[in-house]
Amino acid sequence: MGTYKRDHLSTEDITKILSTAKEREVMSGDYLFLLLLAKTGRRIGEILGDGKARRLGMRPRDIEWEQKFAWVHVEKRREDNVDRMCFLNDEMIEELKEYIEENRIESDEELFLHQPKRSAVGTFKSLPQLYADMAGIGKHISAHMFRHHFITTLREKGWSYEDIKKLTGHKDVSSLAHYDHTDARIVEGRFRDVLGEI
Repeated sequence: MGTYKRDHLSTEDITKILSTAKEREVMSGDYLFLLLLAKTGRRIGEILGDGKARRLGMRPRDIEWEQKFAWVHVEKRREDNVDRMCFLNDEMIEELKEYIEENRIESDEELFLHQPKRSAVGTFKSLPQLYADMAGIGKHISAHMFRHHFITTLREKGWSYEDIKKLTGHKDVSSLAHYDHTDARIVEGRFRDVLGEI
């Protein structure tokens, strides 16, 4: 069971951030990056890599276009790397194709860290806050909060912790509890329902 966290992302927050990024994209790929964070539940390092040879980010050759998934590379330990499936929807597929073509990204190039102006993971870590501010969301937002929202949404849709663990790659079901903000959303929703009556 989750506990209340002061700053968590609502579905409305995610929608505003994505809409703002799509309409007012500062640099090519901002919207795609945020879309992947929001809709796949992947960690920032699984999408970007680490900017070094230790962990690769998503590359065009990792995408299975017809099957609508991509392989993400996860370094568990230096000697133990794992590839995990990252499921994609139609919008992500179209955005990926357009982005790869527009930026002339080669099959073996990382999708995001190939750009000279964007060679640091830190520039991407700041994007959620940038677009949250632009959307008028008065919260501190981090990239990892998208993962929290993703897991909470799956729990609200009836997914078990065991199934979520398989999808997200968590080692232990107990580690998922701190991602689950379901209780906070239920309490907030119930309170807002009666707010006008108080």
